[in-house]
Amino acid sequence: MASDRSLVNKAIDDIMAFIKTKELKVNDKLPREADLATALGIGRSTLREAVKILAFADVLTVKQGSGTFINATEFKTEFTPSQLMLARTMIEETAVIKCAQIQLSNEELLNLKELLFKRNKLLAKGKFLEYVNADLEFHRTIVNLTQNPFLIKWFNSILEDVRTYLGHQVLKTTDFTDNTDLHNQIFKAIVDRDVTAAKKLIRETNDRNLA
Repeated sequence: MASDRSLVNKAIDDIMAFIKTKELKVNDKLPREADLATALGIGRSTLREAVKILAFADVLTVKQGSGTFINATEFKTEFTPSQLMLARTMIEETAVIKCAQIQLSNEELLNLKELLFKRNKLLAKGKFLEYVNADLEFHRTIVNLTQNPFLIKWFNSILEDVRTYLGHQVLKTTDFTDNTDLHNQIFKAIVDRDVTAAKKLIRETNDRNLA
């Protein structure tokens, strides 16, 4: 039996293929949910989840009472993906090194572990919209734990652009990389206060996001 995640992956691909095959353009309207689900041969709940992800990535716009419309198919931000990931790596390397150096409280570590568990669970279930938000909350919490106002302000300043970029990365379902293993290792490095491993793992995680 296909997993929820693989079903949503396929639904995203099917919707994008439908848009291309029908030569739909920006502002064109998709068929209503029941008709599109039938045309694509997928369940309506799976279709809804795929549409949510595409809306999150700014490919579709859902207008209550009016329908779902084509918005764009290209990643749009004032920064390039390379610039975003470089800035993110610089911030998070500093943050994770600091967290590995200081003695975090049991409460802080438990909270971080719970955020990691939530992130991993959402990804495994194919809840990509919620996953991206949970992933960024995990990383934002690491930055916040440094109590460095400059790092926190810098990270928050690029957060929405990173969120949009990751939303588009999720659409690349054929080569979307599950880096759950790296996130688990990042948490372990912080717990073990292993500065070298923490720095290496953050860099590898962001390099994968850019791939």
